[in-house]
Amino acid sequence: MIENVHEGPTPRLDEIDAAWLTGALRSSGFEGADVAGFHCTPIGAGQSAKTVRFELTYSQMGSNGAGRPAPTSLIGKFPSDNLMARSFAVQQSMYQREVDFYRRLYSRVTSRVPMCYLADINTGGAGFVLLLEDIRDAVAGDQLEGCNVELARTALAQLSGLHAPTWCDASLREAPWLRGRGAVADYQRFEKLYRKLMPEFLVRFCDHLTPIERELFVQLGNCRTFPVNQPFLDTFSAVHFDFRLDNLLIGTGQRADELTVIDWQLVRTADPLTDVSYFLGGSLLPEIRRTAERDLVRSYYRAICDAGVKGFNWEDCWESYRRAAFHGFCIVVYASVGLEQTERNVALLTTGAKRHACHALDLEAAELLD
Repeated sequence: MIENVHEGPTPRLDEIDAAWLTGALRSSGFEGADVAGFHCTPIGAGQSAKTVRFELTYSQMGSNGAGRPAPTSLIGKFPSDNLMARSFAVQQSMYQREVDFYRRLYSRVTSRVPMCYLADINTGGAGFVLLLEDIRDAVAGDQLEGCNVELARTALAQLSGLHAPTWCDASLREAPWLRGRGAVADYQRFEKLYRKLMPEFLVRFCDHLTPIERELFVQLGNCRTFPVNQPFLDTFSAVHFDFRLDNLLIGTGQRADELTVIDWQLVRTADPLTDVSYFLGGSLLPEIRRTAERDLVRSYYRAICDAGVKGFNWEDCWESYRRAAFHGFCIVVYASVGLEQTERNVALLTTGAKRHACHALDLEAAELLD
């Protein structure tokens, strides 16, 4: 992986040319590579960043030290064209987090993550570019459709590959790239933003929520000890923080058993069960989740224990899972402001709000609020 291949500012998408791509690939170890031309196609439905596919032609392909030929296609990520979404992403250090995930943490985790060829960002975090492996034999999950139990089990196994290698690593607790201004400041900003945006969210989505569901959103905002993204927990790890079906690439054909985790813009240190609860609460239909939930959480618990996590008992795991049900409330409230109001985005927010509220009600998680 490389970090910078040029002098001056990080290039915009419209500034990318064959010479720049040649420099990127050579700096990434593909000596002799010479890009003759490329075709660029927008892909995905990312909201906070713009994602494209570069299909490359070479006058000379070249290879790396392992004899691997240069890639014929790449995925490029750049800042969003939407000013509101871009400003929110910069304010929340989302571009910086994803670039630094690939620079600092990528090599430690055992989760399946796209190979990174370049991770570059401007001072201030407003301009960035990532060049990533193009996983062609895969499709993104569909958050609205949900998934089955076996796919959920596979997804939780991927989470164990992120959590276990970083479990209670003191060097990550206050790492600036994960915690911004620090754990307490990050938590206070997170809590303040929820309390500020929640009333507007309820006004816009009140017709889609039942009275008891609306009351849960209010109760979370009014609780004395905000339970999401808390600092200085005894049990913590690096977490994805937005681990859902739309951020998973599901293998097809010969790669049908592979699951790849993408979009690391919210990575940070937090309660590991944040990812588990958010995924099961939001990515499974409630009737499927209710029948398999405890068994799925146990499969995750066994996986982290098998990977070397010690001193974390099942009872604490389950209570952390219940408390973490409120993470989904925060994500939908924040997204209701930062996302473009397309038909699909409104459907995602509505579905997410109802599923996460249902999840918290099923778990009787409100009794954990004070």
